[in-house]
Amino acid sequence: MRPHRFRPWAEEQFRQSPAIASVEAVRDDRPGHEHITYTHINLATGARIIVMWVGGAPPGGDPPGSEEKIVTGLPPEPMKVPELATSGRLKTADIEAHLVALLNNGGHEEVAEVRRSSQQPTIYTEGPTPGIRVRCHSGATVTGIFLHTLSRGQQPTAQTEHKPREEV
Repeated sequence: MRPHRFRPWAEEQFRQSPAIASVEAVRDDRPGHEHITYTHINLATGARIIVMWVGGAPPGGDPPGSEEKIVTGLPPEPMKVPELATSGRLKTADIEAHLVALLNNGGHEEVAEVRRSSQQPTIYTEGPTPGIRVRCHSGATVTGIFLHTLSRGQQPTAQTEHKPREEV
C-alpha cells in the first residue's frame, strides 16, 4: 500500500480516539517534495504530533507511476488500546502505543502488521525513534515518522524536527 492511500485511512482511525481533538492532512508544496504528506494530530491536551508518511516498495519494486498491486489477507489481531489522558502532559511513548493500537484494530485487509518504531531497530537513526511501522501483505511498508512532537502552544521549527521529546 502506498502512503497516499494509507494516510487517509490512518487519519480516520485516529479520529476515533477521544484523546485526539483533531486530525488534518497537510501536503508539502515545496518543489521536489510534492509526494510527501503529513498528518497533524492535535491531542485533547493541546499537544501536537506531526507525522511524516514514507513508503517502502514491496520486493521486486513498485515504480512510481505504475499501477499498484493490491494484496489482501487477514488483518492484524485486535489489541487493547492504551488510554491517553485528555489533560496534562503525555509521554510520547504512550502516544505512539495509542496510535499503533488504533491502526492495528482498524481491520484493514492490506495491513499485515503494525508496530511501534521505537521498538524496532533501524539503520537510519542513532537510537529508537517514535513512530509507526506498517508491513502490508504485499511486502510494501509504510512508516509514520514522528517529525515533530510539540507541547501545547509550541510551533514546529527546524530545531524541533526529528528531535522527539519524551513528554509533551
